[in-house]
Amino acid sequence: MGEDDARDAKKRLRQLVRARRDALSDAERADLSARVCTHLLSAVLHDAPRVVLSYVSFGSELDVRAFNEAVLAASRALLLPRIDRDAGVLELYRVTDLSGQLTPGVWGIGEPDPGLCVRWQGDYPIDWALVPGVAFDRCGRRLGYGAGFYDRMLARVSVGRTVSGAFGVQVLDVVPTEPHDLGMDAVITEDGPIWTRST
Repeated sequence: MGEDDARDAKKRLRQLVRARRDALSDAERADLSARVCTHLLSAVLHDAPRVVLSYVSFGSELDVRAFNEAVLAASRALLLPRIDRDAGVLELYRVTDLSGQLTPGVWGIGEPDPGLCVRWQGDYPIDWALVPGVAFDRCGRRLGYGAGFYDRMLARVSVGRTVSGAFGVQVLDVVPTEPHDLGMDAVITEDGPIWTRST
């Protein structure tokens, strides 16, 4: 598959899977999010990381607030991303208060307030990362939103384990990839984990 074909296939799949996700009712999304987060929390507690990178949900995404709260309650360091649009990169900040240290950022997504949070400078390792995405397959291939923020960040930052949470409707037979697309170690849905690499 050529680059143009891969990009076209990705665009079509993004539209398809986002439509599936958007079609979930608020009640369905809340129930599925709770189930996925239970499995995510079980996985992160099993791995016992000291530093966890996560994100803030938006739109019809899996709601990961309960996961983020549980990470903090378990006395783990929580890093969340802030988008630097000019540089085209994600900057990571340590957050200790989800209610008081986030501010609306790009596209209205909650981001760490740089005046209230300490920026991660690479001075300690990231043990575990929860990575968002639009679609996934059982080999761990991930389809993001198309801007490449996470692929660029994960290419330059060493992470012990990369995991994505998703609704079952986001898991496909095959997700098309290009050389720069990075796979996940595991994808976790409401039915539990799909381990895609060595555990």
